[in-house]
Amino acid sequence: MLIPSVDIMEGRTVQLIGGREKALEAGDPLEAARRFSIAGELAVVDLDAALGRGSNREIIERLCRLFPCRVGGGIRDLETAQRYLEAGALKIVLGTVAQPELLRQLPPERVIVALDAEGGEVVVEGWRRPTGRTVLERMRELRGLCGGFLVTFVEREGRLAGTSLERVPELVEAAGGASLTVAGGITTPEEIARLDRMGADAQVGMALYTGKLDLAEGLAAPLVSDRPDGLWATVVCDEEGRALGLAWSNLESLKKAVELRRGVYWSRKRGLWIKGENSGSWQELIRIEADCDRDALRFTVRQHGKGFCHRGTRTCWGDLPITPGTSVSAFAGGPAEDRDRCLLRRVEPAEVKREKKECLEPQALEVAKKIVEEVRREGEAALRRHAERLGDLAEGEALFIGKEKMQNALSELDRSERELLERTADRIRTFARAQRRAFADLEVPVPGGMAGHRLQPLESAGCYVPGGRYPLVSSLLMTALTAREAGVKYVAIASPRPSPVILAAAALVQADIMLAAGGAQAIAALAYGAGEVKPCQIVVGPGNSFVTAAKYLVSRHVRIDMLAGPSELLVLADETADPRLVAADLLAQAEHDPEARPMLVCFDAGLLDGVEKELARQLEGLPAAEVARRALENGFCCLAQDLAEAVEICRKVSPEHLSLAVSDAEKLAGQLSAYGALFVGEKSAEVFGDYGAGPNHVLPTGGIAAGRGGLSVLDFMAVRTWLRLDDPELLAGDAASLARIEGLEAHARSAELRLAPLRH
Repeated sequence: MLIPSVDIMEGRTVQLIGGREKALEAGDPLEAARRFSIAGELAVVDLDAALGRGSNREIIERLCRLFPCRVGGGIRDLETAQRYLEAGALKIVLGTVAQPELLRQLPPERVIVALDAEGGEVVVEGWRRPTGRTVLERMRELRGLCGGFLVTFVEREGRLAGTSLERVPELVEAAGGASLTVAGGITTPEEIARLDRMGADAQVGMALYTGKLDLAEGLAAPLVSDRPDGLWATVVCDEEGRALGLAWSNLESLKKAVELRRGVYWSRKRGLWIKGENSGSWQELIRIEADCDRDALRFTVRQHGKGFCHRGTRTCWGDLPITPGTSVSAFAGGPAEDRDRCLLRRVEPAEVKREKKECLEPQALEVAKKIVEEVRREGEAALRRHAERLGDLAEGEALFIGKEKMQNALSELDRSERELLERTADRIRTFARAQRRAFADLEVPVPGGMAGHRLQPLESAGCYVPGGRYPLVSSLLMTALTAREAGVKYVAIASPRPSPVILAAAALVQADIMLAAGGAQAIAALAYGAGEVKPCQIVVGPGNSFVTAAKYLVSRHVRIDMLAGPSELLVLADETADPRLVAADLLAQAEHDPEARPMLVCFDAGLLDGVEKELARQLEGLPAAEVARRALENGFCCLAQDLAEAVEICRKVSPEHLSLAVSDAEKLAGQLSAYGALFVGEKSAEVFGDYGAGPNHVLPTGGIAAGRGGLSVLDFMAVRTWLRLDDPELLAGDAASLARIEGLEAHARSAELRLAPLRH
C-alpha cells in the first residue's frame, strides 16, 4: 500500500535529503494533503517539532479533521500524543519517546513506533544521535505495545536511489503481528509492489513531489488480476460505505480518475468511461483502496445527479431503503436531484433531546491537572517549559508581550483593518456600557434599618483567546472590552503565537499584558500568576478540551465564565423562510468545528427539502466543506406539527444560538426563554452576533443555556450586600427563634444581646 508523506517545516510542505538538507518546497500542506488524500491514509510529519525548532500543530490538527492522517514528528509526551488523537489523527507515530511505560497508556492499535535506521542502528533527535541499539532489537522489545512500526532508512531518505529491499523480510519477521511501513528512497512502482508482497507498506515523499513516481501508478503497483484483459473489479461506494454498483478499472482509467478526481472506469464494451459525462450523474472521487488480495478496488465517491445506475436509481440494485436521515422525497417520486442522502438527518419531535455532551474529557483532565499544578507551584519556569514543549514558543522566545509592542502592532496595522477593529470595538463597548448602566446599586428598608447591595468590579481578569485554526480576534474584543466596561482595572490576555491583528486588538482594549502561550499552562498562569502575569480573579474565554479542563481545575480558586462545548445553532423557520438564508446560517455554524451542532425546526416539509438542496449547493467550493459536512452529521432537522410543539423543542434543546426565521418573529420571541442568544427575524443572522453587532458572543452550550445566559458585565462584578440596623429589637426575636429551631444556641444569644433590656 502506498502512503504519501506530507512533511511540514515552517508551515510549508518540504522534502529533505538525509533528514538535513532541504531539497524542495511544495507549498501549502493543505493542498498537498488534498492532492494525495485520494490514496487514503496520509503520513503527516512535523519536522520543526522533530528538530526541536517549534511546532506546526494547528496546521496538523486541521489536516486531521479533514483527512485520514497518521501524525508524527516531535511527539515527546503523553499530552501531545493524546491531543493529536483527540484532534482526529487515525494513528500517532512515536519516536524517541516510545518507551513501554508510555506506550501502555495509549491504545496500541493507534500507535506506530518510528525507528530511524542508519546502518541498521537506531538514530534519534532528528537523526543526529546514534543509540547503540539495532532496529531489530527495538522492534522485538516493543512489539505487542503498538499496532505498527515505521522504519526509515536514513541514508537513502530523499535521494531517489531506491530503498533497502533486502532488509525488509527480517523487519517483517521482527514486527510480529504488527504492521510495517518502510520509508527512505522508494522511487518506483516496482519497489512498492515488492514491499507489498513482502508484507510492508511504502511511505513515499520525494518521488511523488518530483514526479518521479506517478500517484496512480503507485496506487496500482500492488494490484494483480487473473482476467485475460487484466481488469480489476471495482466496487463503487458512497461515503456511508454503501455499494452503488460494480465497475471495472485498469491503469489507464485509474490514471484518469486520479487526474480528474472523478469516477472514471473501463467499460468492457466502450473503453474509457467517465461517469456522468453524458448523463450529468457524475461522481466526485474521494478515495481509492485495494482489497486484501489486491485483485479488486473500492472507489469511495460522492454521487451527484440522479444516481449511479443508468436506470435512474441511486444504486444498481434500486433505490436505497429508507433510513433515518434520508430524504423522503427520494422514495416518493421526487426530483432526481433530491435522491441523495440528507446532509441533516431527519428526526421526529419526540426524538429531540437536549445535548448532554460532557465538556470535561477524562484524559484531558488528567493531563491538565499535572500542568496546572506545576505552573501553580513553579510559576514562570513551568509555564515556559510547557509552552516550549507544546510548540507555543521557540526556545528562548519572549513569553510576555508588553503594551509598547501591542501598540506598535496597532500602529502598523493596515488602515482598513484598524478601522474595522475600531468600529467593532465601539459597538461591543457601547452595548457593554449600556448593560452596566442597567445594573444599579440598591437599598431597601428592612425592620429596624436598611439593607442593600453594591455592584463592585473585580480587580483583575484573564482573557483567553484561542490560537488554533481560527485565531478569534472577535473573542478577544468580546471578553476584554466587557471586563473593561465592568470596571476591571487589570486585564491580561493569553494567546499562543499571537498574530499582529491579535496584538493590535489587545492594544485597542488597553490590555496590560499579553501572554504568548496557550493551553492549560496559560489558564494556570492567568489564575495563579506567573512571571509578569499577575493572578486574576476571573478567567474567561473559549478553548479546547485542555483549556476547558484547566478552567474547571482553577475554578476552585478563581471565578470562571463557563465550561463550554462545541458551538450550536437552532433555526426555527416557517414556510416564509428563504431556504438559501437558512442553509447559509447552518453552514456558518457548521464550519466552526467538526463537533458543531447545526439544527433546523420548521413546519413545512417543502422547506426541509429546499434547505437540503441549498446545503448541497453551498457546500460546493466552501473551503471548510469537509469540516462542515461532519458538523452537519451532528445536527438534525425536524418537522413540528404546530407552534407549540416547535417552542417545546426549543425549550428541550436550550441552544447556544436560537434564530427565528418566521413571519412574526417579534411575537414568537416573547414565548421563548431557554437560549444563550436570540436572533429575531431572518435579517438578524447569527453571524452578526458573532462579529460584533454588540451583544456578547461568549455563550453557554450543551443545554446550559436553560439556566444562564452569555458573558456580561455582571460576570466581572461582585454583588456585595450590606445591612445597617438602627433598631435591632424588631428582628432579634425572630432571629433568635429561628436559630434555636436549627439548634444553634450561640446564634440565638448573639441576637438577644441586641435587645434593649440586655443592652442596659
